[in-house]
Amino acid sequence: MSEACESATNAQIARENQNSASYMSLSCRYANIAISLHGFAAFFRRASDEERRHAILLMEYLNKRGGTVYSIADFGAIEQEPRASSYFTDPLGRITNVSRCPPQRQGIEHALFVDAMESLECAYTLEMENLQALTELQRVADVEKDVSLSDFVTEGLIREQVDAVYEMQKLTFRLHRAGPGLGLHFSMTICRK
Repeated sequence: MSEACESATNAQIARENQNSASYMSLSCRYANIAISLHGFAAFFRRASDEERRHAILLMEYLNKRGGTVYSIADFGAIEQEPRASSYFTDPLGRITNVSRCPPQRQGIEHALFVDAMESLECAYTLEMENLQALTELQRVADVEKDVSLSDFVTEGLIREQVDAVYEMQKLTFRLHRAGPGLGLHFSMTICRK
């Protein structure tokens, strides 16, 4: 395995681990007693588990090919634009500063709806960025003429990632159509998957 392929694979492992941590954070947020949207909590926990599974697959693949998996501490943070948080919860997940809601829609239900929409939109962005990163990994494998890595990424990860992007987009559209007030019902619906 070339150094470029090994480095690109380790970068993807870092991205998968970071995405897993982001989804776990969202899961804990929705499991918090002040929010208690357990469908969202379960959904984001499954997403976290899936990203961690991808990281493990890549680490196992790298080991099989004789590459070196960097220490988790060496992965570092992936540069991302900070998200502007304009709403409504303190670090404990309690709704605060509801006055920032539009005046005709103030209240906890609207705040939770905005929070859920932003979470799903953030997850959609993570999935799209991950798809782009996997495509870049596949491109590096092609440039380095590493057919095995290219096939592994295409068959094992990219196809699954396209499905994940589609599902995240579908959920975002469904929640948007449901609107404020149906967030609890929507949360229960997600949990059934």
